[in-house]
Formats: sequence, structure tokens, C-alpha cells
Amino acid sequence: MVKNIKNRTHKLLLGTFLVCIIMSANLIGQTISGRFEVIHDSDSNYIGKIQVKLQEGSAVMGNAVIRYKFNPNRLTIPDSLEEGKDFKIYNFQNGNYVSSVSHPSDEVVSINIAKLFGDDISITNQYMDVAEITFSVKDPKESNEFQSDIIQFFPPLSSEMWGIGDWVVTQGGKSFEFVNLVSPADGAKDLSTTVTLKWNKVDGAEKYNLQVSKDEVFTDLVYNNTEIADTAKRLTLDYNTKYFWRVSYSNSDGTSPFSGKYNFTTVQVLPSVVLISPDNGASNLPATVTLKWNKVEEANKYNLQVSKDEAFTDLVYNNTEIADTAKRLTLDYNTKYFWRVRYSNSNGTSPFSGKYNFTTMQAVPKVVLKSPANDSTIIGTAVTLKWKSVSNKDFYQLQVSKDSDFSDILISLDNLQSNEIEITDLEIGYDYYWRVRVSRNNVLGEYSNVYKFSTFSDVPKVVLRSPVNDSTINGTSVWLKWKSVSGRDYYQMQLATDDNFTNIVKFLDTLHINEILVDNLIKGETYYWRARASKYNVFGEYSNTSRFYTAYGDTTKPVLLTPANNEMDVNTSLTFKWEKIDTANYYQLEIAEDDNFDDLFYLNEDVSENKITVNDFEKGTRYYWRVRFASKGGNSMYSNVYTFETLAGTPTIPTLITPLNNSVDLGAELTFGWKNEGVADHFKIEIYRDSGVQSLFFSQDSVHSTSITINNFGQGKQYFWRVRSTNKNGNSGYSDLYKFRTRIGEPSILTLIEPMNSAVGLDNSIRFQWNPIDSAEYYNLEIAEDSDFRNIHFEISNISASEITVSNLDEGAQYYWRVKSHNKLGSITISNIFNFSTHVGLPDLPVALSPANNAKNVDTQVSFSWESTINTEFYHLEIATDKNFKNLFYSEDTLTVNRIKLKSIGEGRKYYWRVRALNNYGNSNFSDENKFTVKVNKPSNLAAKVGEDEFIKLSWKDNSKVEKRFIIERKIKKGDASEQFVAIDTLYSNETDYEDYSIIDDETYVYRVYSENNIASSDYSNTTELKFLAGEYNDPNIPDEFNLSQNYPNPFNPSTKINYSLKEISNVGIKIYNILGEVVETLVNDVQNAGKYTLEWNAANYSSGIYIYVMNAESNESDERFQASNKMILVK
Repeated sequence: MVKNIKNRTHKLLLGTFLVCIIMSANLIGQTISGRFEVIHDSDSNYIGKIQVKLQEGSAVMGNAVIRYKFNPNRLTIPDSLEEGKDFKIYNFQNGNYVSSVSHPSDEVVSINIAKLFGDDISITNQYMDVAEITFSVKDPKESNEFQSDIIQFFPPLSSEMWGIGDWVVTQGGKSFEFVNLVSPADGAKDLSTTVTLKWNKVDGAEKYNLQVSKDEVFTDLVYNNTEIADTAKRLTLDYNTKYFWRVSYSNSDGTSPFSGKYNFTTVQVLPSVVLISPDNGASNLPATVTLKWNKVEEANKYNLQVSKDEAFTDLVYNNTEIADTAKRLTLDYNTKYFWRVRYSNSNGTSPFSGKYNFTTMQAVPKVVLKSPANDSTIIGTAVTLKWKSVSNKDFYQLQVSKDSDFSDILISLDNLQSNEIEITDLEIGYDYYWRVRVSRNNVLGEYSNVYKFSTFSDVPKVVLRSPVNDSTINGTSVWLKWKSVSGRDYYQMQLATDDNFTNIVKFLDTLHINEILVDNLIKGETYYWRARASKYNVFGEYSNTSRFYTAYGDTTKPVLLTPANNEMDVNTSLTFKWEKIDTANYYQLEIAEDDNFDDLFYLNEDVSENKITVNDFEKGTRYYWRVRFASKGGNSMYSNVYTFETLAGTPTIPTLITPLNNSVDLGAELTFGWKNEGVADHFKIEIYRDSGVQSLFFSQDSVHSTSITINNFGQGKQYFWRVRSTNKNGNSGYSDLYKFRTRIGEPSILTLIEPMNSAVGLDNSIRFQWNPIDSAEYYNLEIAEDSDFRNIHFEISNISASEITVSNLDEGAQYYWRVKSHNKLGSITISNIFNFSTHVGLPDLPVALSPANNAKNVDTQVSFSWESTINTEFYHLEIATDKNFKNLFYSEDTLTVNRIKLKSIGEGRKYYWRVRALNNYGNSNFSDENKFTVKVNKPSNLAAKVGEDEFIKLSWKDNSKVEKRFIIERKIKKGDASEQFVAIDTLYSNETDYEDYSIIDDETYVYRVYSENNIASSDYSNTTELKFLAGEYNDPNIPDEFNLSQNYPNPFNPSTKINYSLKEISNVGIKIYNILGEVVETLVNDVQNAGKYTLEWNAANYSSGIYIYVMNAESNESDERFQASNKMILVK
């Protein structure tokens, strides 16, 4: 039986007939039952009998009616309706028919039940005939089978109150309960197009049939599903549409009648978009931000608007074609923005969402590198990289590479807090490039400019002695020797079968002598070797590579024929010949421009004959060549080396290099240099006093190099010079004519006076002084951060005196300075270079960062941090329990970094802290003090169980020594949703259990606890939840012991079940391990009540094999601990 519910309509399907009882308001709170039976007579006619009964003490008044009509398409009405036969209504006060009604087939017939019962209540609690309906069926089927549309019973169309009734429908002795529709309510309006239809659960129902239609007679069905197992169905429907719906169910007894029909109407407008992130009012966001909103199922495209004003008149972004629910934009720094979203589909455009706003952060600065200066050279394999500090930073990132585009990064360091770092293990003789960037508020800035430095070693390069390059040795051992290096630590030697030393045969480290015997060499092989020395733990450059060959045993070597040794003026296409070797399989020819054959011009290792033609030699060039052969015994020794020189071409015109054209202020002795691309035997240089080359000053026709030094030039004179080249084929033309002018008189020496060279600890305001020069018209002072004056810090021009004071130099910096004098003729005299360094000055005032001022409930393991300051050697940190710092809790003045973590600060107390910076020149003031409170230790192991007197008992572990009270919070969990936590009680300190009596049967409660004192509070404990069912205190399902059962099935694929039991409230952990002992999945990690549990593990994503599941349980009610494990097999 279904419980009575006020103001509901009960609709039944008897076999295939829908029967309805509609009650007036006078029947609310009473119960009426109805029954309809059909008898099949011998003339294909059917008699339907309607019966009703009342409960004890009930009465029927008002408009209690039964309504029905015939379906003419399925029903044949008798031609003549006999009085009192075809439709009978009984009056049981006298046992006679009240009336007999005839009606057309499409007319709705109403039977007033109240008139039948009258005031006689003695007939209650039994079924009594109300009416009989006689009808026949077109094309009837087998006996007792009827179509559902023969007769339809339905509620009236009025708005009267509906009564209470339990209908029991019988057919062939079977009974059905009816389905009650739950939500949405009948006549509901403005519903979302995505709606969930719910109905009551009927005991015994196996499947439900839901019908949704656009008309109330259910001919225009939009949904019809007979296989629903649940009592709810979520559907997505059209906008602005009225729908009708009803439900029936089926089981082994058959199919129930449909429920009454409800109707609802979907909303006429599109729902709005809900904005997700960033949160409304968010601040300090990066300039590149991703805007996100919820997905609307009906949306085709979204329209995102971003504006600098909340009226959206100053739009910075407006896109109506967005298909996704997120958009990444790059905006301005330090700007407030407003944004909103709407969507469109075939039904139109939705309203805009509410507007959110956010503010972007300030720009992240670009880091400035300090040292080593750009293009510096360092000695050794270690360097300290420094850059200027950036305030309010999160961290720095550093990259070091051997290439300027950082395509191959050697060192990449993140999360650097200091603005300097030492890099070690660099290689000698390489250029290194480095750059730094900073993160502020979790946004990375632009990389700094790229600086380059080069590594250099003053360790001399080793010189190899024997065997000499390209030697051939007999046997399989050889002494390798090199010249000794004084002061060295040790040597390293490498021997390989390739000149890249990728195939190392022998590597000897820490050799203390300059020779080593190498044996077990392979005959007929080519070997390469090199050595280097270490001095003060820095390696020098490797020696030049030397090569030798091991003979196979055949000492025969080829004899070269043509070109003859030292043959001159050979053509650029040349045939090489040598004596034939009968045992040779093939020959190897090598031609080089050096006698060591390091720079091969030509190599052919597969010459089949004892001659070959080689083309494209350079004109006027000397070449060297040699041959060896290969036989089945291996490679022979090389032949002797021959040399030849190709025929030179016509000489080319030289290019003048120094002195440059239009040079001035040159001395009386000059070196002239030029470049020649062709072949020349010698050069001729001419110097004239005039541009018409008539007044010759100097001429020499036998210059055999590309430079010459000439003296005795006059002071303040102008000269012109040119050069030509000569070889056996004649002379080239003359070069361009270059002009230069000598200076007037010898310059005086420009001597620096102060600051003296290598002076240290100077103020940042310095007087610079030098000796005056009589001919000087003015001076220029240059102050640089490097000795090459690439990074000039100050440049002061047109100084009339021989001294000047410069201020605002950086503290703790090294500088280089020099002076240039200028006279009226444009001559320049440059002084020597002095260097000096300034003192670092007092350190800057640190800024205390974390814990922030007035921070609440800080963890007992406190991390202190402050902004790093320049010119700082140490930091002094003080922590006190009073703001005057008389009661110091902690004091340390030798901290070298700007952070420290203390692990044992007291709970539930108030503290003050401050910091200052120190160096050799003194200390800064203390920072402003920050005040913070430390949280109370939180309660743990919170558990709940049903008490003996129908209450929920909570218990927990007290982990604090300073708490004053405990606050218990509770919420009620309802399905997937739940209420907010509310405080239900407060307990004094040291109490660790609580009994909750304000509970309701069949509700699920969730609890949590925290502790506090007058200064701070704790974090929340773990949550625990319990469904309260009255009378469950002595639940027989609570086991007597802990247990872990074998999984089933086993073996399995892909899922298996695991049963386990807890006899008390416990901390439970269940993990799956593979055969290697690695955790592959954690199934449980929580506090659980006493009881029996079943887990299901789906291993679809794991491979076949043996797995072990392990259970650990620690009771919260006793000291008992439990551990167990079982093996299971996954077979795929």
C-alpha cells in the first residue's frame, strides 16, 4: 500500500483501462479504494464492473466522481441500449438500480459516487458494485486481452481540490499499485530546457515506462522509454513549449496502469552564462590571463566582451565567434578590466552574464647583469655570475650556453633567491653566454641582455715528442713521450683510432711522468694521440694531435714517380703515378697543403691502379702528396712525401690595410700593411708627397712580405701611398692611393695622478687629477667597468682643467679610468689606465615579508623571509613575545640568506619579529616589526558512532596543550548536496567526546571539530559522517574482529571485489602494489566507522600480472592495529 498524500490524483491502468477517482475538498484526509473487473461473455461483448469501498469512519460527500469515455475506433456500441442493462448504477439502500444511462460513444460519462453511498456508513470496508459497462470490441483478440485505448478514465478539467485514495487494481487475481508523479509539479512554468522528471518508487517494480508528449492524449510523443530502472530521468527539451508526461511500471505480473498526467512549460528565454575565473575582483593578475565560463549545452557560439569601464563603452576585446568556454588574452599591466559573456543559437541570443572585474599586476622588470662584464676573459674553470637585485621577486632563472641563441643549454637553474651564483667545471678555451630573468607574483619577466665571457688557462700547451707525426712503427707497442711542463699537477693522455677521439683505446689520468708505454696495439691500424697538463687543478689545452701507424709486417712502401719531388709550375689538372705493388689490393692517395697532412686537399682510399688524375688545384700553391697500399696483410707504410707547386696566374692588385685612408696624427715611424689574394713573388711600395704621384718620397721594389716599416716622415706632413704585386707572369696594377698626415711634434706624456692605481675603499664621490699638457686644448675623462672600456660608466668631455670631481659612483664597484687630451689640430693623446674600487657602504634596510604583519594562525613550523639587500654580509633576525623585544624567543645575527625556517615555535601564541642587515661598515636599522599568531594544534582522529540511547557519539584526539575550548560543527548531507557547517556546541579544554541528541532518523550527518584559545585557533580536524538509523546501536553487522578477505573473482579481468571488516572506528589505508613493490593505486585513506565494507578495483588500465593488496587499520577507540595482505592475479 502507498501512504496517503494530501491533494494528489491517483490514476490506474486496469489491464488496459485507465481508472480515476477525483475527490472534492471534503474528502481530504480520508481514504477510498477502487477496483475494476472485466468479464468476457459469449457474444464478444465485455462487461466492466466498477467497485469501491471506504475505510472505517469515512464518508463520501461533494463531487466524488468517476469519469470515462469510449473510443469509437476500438469499440462497437450496441445498436440499442436496453434500460437498466447497458449501464447500471446501483443504490444499495434498497438494492435497486438508481439509473440506467445511454450515451453516444464520444461523450464523457460521470458517475457521482457520493449519491450512491448516501449517509449509510455501515457498508464501509467492503467492495460494492457501483456500475456495469457493456461494450463490444472490433476485431477482438484472445479472451481477456484488451487494448488500452478502448475505454479511458480521466480526471475532470476543473480546478477543484483532489482527494485521497488508494487504488488496488485486479485482473485475473493480480494487483498493482499506482505511480505517483513527484516533480516538476503539475502546471509548473518557466522550467529550464534541461529538466529532471521524478516519480515515487513502487515496491516490486522492475522497469518504468516514461512518456513525454506535446499533447495531453499522448499522440505526439517526444520521449517513450520502457526500460528505465531508476525513478528519475533527465531530458533536454525545446524552449517555450508545454509538455505532458506520465509513468507506468512493469514486473513479472504484467504492466501497471499509467499514472495521472502532469504538464509543465519550458522557459521562454535563454539562460545566462555563469562566469568562472578569474574570480570577481581578482587583483595582481599577470598581463596574460585566461577567462573561463560555464558550458551551456544549447550554445552554438559565445560572445566575450572585455572593457576598461563597467559600462563596456571602452571595449578592448569583442569576439562573437568563440566556440570554446575559455579565452586567453594578453592585456596591459596595472589596469582594471571588466568582462562578460553571452551565447547564441538557433533560438536567438542569450542575455549577457553578470559582469566580473579583475586588475593586472605591475610589469616585471628586466634583470641587469653585472659581472663578469660582457666579453670578459676569465682564468680557470669557475666563475661567479652576478646581477642587480630586483625587489619583490619570487625567484630568478639562470641559463648558460655555448651558443648565443641558447639552442644548447648547458646550465639551467630555477628558483634562485640570491643575485649571484658560482658556476664550476667549465671548459677551457670556450666562449660562454649567460642570461637571467626574474619572476614576480608568479609571472616571469623578459630575459636580460646576453653577456659573453671566455675561459682561459695559463697552463702551457703540451708539446708531443715521439713518435713523430705520421710515423709507422713495427710491432704492437710504443713509447709515447712529450715535453715536460714545470709546476704541473699531473698529465692526461688519450689514444684513439679516430681524430675526434670518440673511439678511445686508452685514457690515462693523473700521470706524473711525461712518457708512457702503450702495448697490445693492433697491426695495420692508424692511431691518434694527445696530452694535456693540469696546474692548480685547472687543465690546459690539449696538445696538437699526432698520428702514427702500426705496420702489419710488410715493410714495403710505394715509390712515387710523378709529379717529381719539388717540381714547379705544374698544371692545375695533374696525373699522379707511382710504382705498382703486386700484392696491393688498392691504394690510398693523400694530397695536402701542409707536410703534416692535417689539412687534406684530396683523399682517395680506393684507387685501383697505380695512377689517378686529380683536377682543380689552386694556382701558385704548394702541395704535398703520399701513397700507401692495402693488401690482405693490412695497410703498408706511407711512401716518402713529395711536394710540387702549381703554375701561378697573373698577380692580383693588393688591398691596403694600414695606415687607413685619411689617417691623421701619425708618428715619424710607420708600419705599412696590405693584403694579397693572388700569387706574388714580391711587392713594390711607393710613397708620394702629392696626390698626382709626381713627388716621390719612398720606393722599394723587392718587398717579400705584406708589410714594411718606414721612418723619417716629416712632422705635420701629408703623404700618399700605393702597392703592386709581382710574380713570374708579370706585375699587377697599383692599389688605390691612400692618404695620411703625421702629427705636429711628439706628444707629451699624459700621466694620471689620483686616484692612484689599484686604490680600494674609496667614497662614491672622487676627485680625478692628471698632469696638464701645454698643447692640450681640452680633456675627456672616461670611467668604465672593464679594462677594455666597452662598458663606459661615465664620460665627461671638454674639461678645461686637469682635474674634476665625479659623484654618484656605485658602492662596492671596481672602475677603470683614463684621460684623452685634444689639441687644435685634432691630435689625441691617451693616458695609461688606472683602476680603483669604491667601498660598499652601509647595507640597505630589509623589508620583512613573511609572516606578514597581523598574520593569523600561522603554522608552528614558521618560515621567515625578507627582501635581500645589497652590500650585506649577514642578517640579524629577532623574534620576541612582546613588541619591545625585551622577551626574546630567538636571536641570530650570522644569517647569510634572506630566509629561515623554525620548526619548534610554540602553538597558540602571539609573536613579533624584525630583521636588519650587517656588513663590515656597520648595520642597517631594524625593519618594521611584524606581528603574527601561531595556530593551535588541531584535533585529529575524529570519529562518530551510534550511542546506546539513540544519539551520535563523537570522539577525537586532543593534540594541544593551550586550547581553551573545542567547537563542534555539523551539517546534514542530502544526496550530492549538503547544508553549510554550523556550530552546534562548545566544550571546555581537555574534553575529547561529545553526544549529539538533536538528530532525526534516516538523516546523514557530517561533523568536524576545531580548538581555540583567546589568541588563535586551530585548523579543522578531519570530517566524519554517519547516517543515523534508530535502533542501530546493537547492529549485528558490526564484526567482532578486523578482517581482510580474498578478492573475488580471482583471477579476474578487469575488475574484482575486496571485502574487509572493521570492529572499531579506525584510520584505514588500503593500497595496491605491483610485483616490484611499487604502489599503483590507493583505494582507501580515511577514517571509517566500524562495519563491513566492499571495494571494487577496476584494473582496465593495468597490465596482466600478480598484484598484492595491503590493508592497514589503526583503531581510534583502542591501541589495536591490524595489517593484512592478499595476492590477486589479473589475466587479460
